[in-house]
Amino acid sequence: MANQHNPLARRATEAMGDFVYDYRRWRWIAHLTFKDATAFTAERAFRRWLCFIAQRVIRDHVIVAWGTEPQRRGVPHYHALLYWPWDSQVFNADLGEAIWSAADYNTGWARIEKYDHSRGSGGTQYVIDHDVYDLNVACPRAAKCRRSVCSESPGAW
Repeated sequence: MANQHNPLARRATEAMGDFVYDYRRWRWIAHLTFKDATAFTAERAFRRWLCFIAQRVIRDHVIVAWGTEPQRRGVPHYHALLYWPWDSQVFNADLGEAIWSAADYNTGWARIEKYDHSRGSGGTQYVIDHDVYDLNVACPRAAKCRRSVCSESPGAW
């Protein structure tokens, strides 16, 4: 973890983790790797994966909080929290992992599991405890969003 030895940075990570935890009732946590990728190609594959889930599986906005960490070999590795406003019986870990495998030729393994709320904000702190982290929305591009900008977030993917 990036901030484990700096007490001030550790408190900031804990506070941000608490904020992200309270932001939504996260449904899934995903750990996504690449065989070989640059930061640009990794983000492109990550967005493609999320947009496919939003547009073809959930058919609703998917809110995501993610952190990117470099693996020892220099290839990015993503940790992501996923939320959508209703309980989907369509999405499951196996489907999410299969979509990840098909998202790009550079994708590696994926581990996706239901978010464990009994851990409190520990899971969200883990996701954002990296040099690069953010929140965004993958838009399903429903009619109301295609008219101008996404109804959930103007900066949605």
